[in-house]
Amino acid sequence: MFSQTTQQETQSFTRTRFRPCVRHSENWTAYRRELQTGSSRCSDSTHTQFAWVLAAVKTGVNSKIYAVLELAKDRVIGLDTEWKVTFGRQNQVIGQHPIGCIQLGYVDRSDTVEKALLIYTGTVKRKTDGTKPNLPQALSNLLGDSSITLAAVNLSGNISKLKKDFNLDSTFARRDGEGLVDLGDYAVRRSVADRSVGLQSLLGILFKKRILKDRSALFSDWNTRNPTQEQNQYGAEDAISHVRCYFAMEEKPDLSRRLNPSDAKPGTVVDIVPRNGNIACMASRGATGIIEQATEA
Repeated sequence: MFSQTTQQETQSFTRTRFRPCVRHSENWTAYRRELQTGSSRCSDSTHTQFAWVLAAVKTGVNSKIYAVLELAKDRVIGLDTEWKVTFGRQNQVIGQHPIGCIQLGYVDRSDTVEKALLIYTGTVKRKTDGTKPNLPQALSNLLGDSSITLAAVNLSGNISKLKKDFNLDSTFARRDGEGLVDLGDYAVRRSVADRSVGLQSLLGILFKKRILKDRSALFSDWNTRNPTQEQNQYGAEDAISHVRCYFAMEEKPDLSRRLNPSDAKPGTVVDIVPRNGNIACMASRGATGIIEQATEA
């Protein structure tokens, strides 16, 4: 049984109804300011900035998501999900609950700080007839908008779980595969790692450090109205790590793209692929080279 929210928490999420078409409304500005506050201390002595909201309080969550979309650099979102698991007598996982938290990581283009919005979905009412519940409209719109890039390690796994637990089949169908970046595939294209790379390993390769994971938070009850500081920090760090890795790899050359004549500039490092090779497959790389300025004989 869920504990009740305090009066202060209820007031913080129950605001005047927000109309998304009014981009410069006072409500939107207030939520934007709220997303820029609320930091917690991380294990590596840096700050993780995040805001959290209950999905059942639709006014609050919709307004915060519209603010995130306005703030997110290049409209790139790091997507992650958490849910409660059930253990058996031998300490093995024997059951999975529906998703309890959806995390959106982004780089705030106004101050270039990495931030996260955590949406706790355990409060979403589930129908007795077995019909999948709906997510708040702004969140559904974000997930289905192909102009917004969703990036994550094992992105397909997150999407499969989202479609299993919520009414999102048509939402993701609208994307038709566009704007979905699996960081494992991205790592192959950027010659960073193989497709099976995990988030921790990818952080180690790109930044020479890893996140100190709190396993008690990982296996905690994510179907909560009152998330702990440890849960918020865990969820925020994961979502931010996805978007951090995306932007780090974006700066590296894309091995799956053929060079255009305009790209052939002196000093450019290139991969040389056999005539019968595949530019998308690193295994078929013949050699690497550097383009030099042609000299007269």
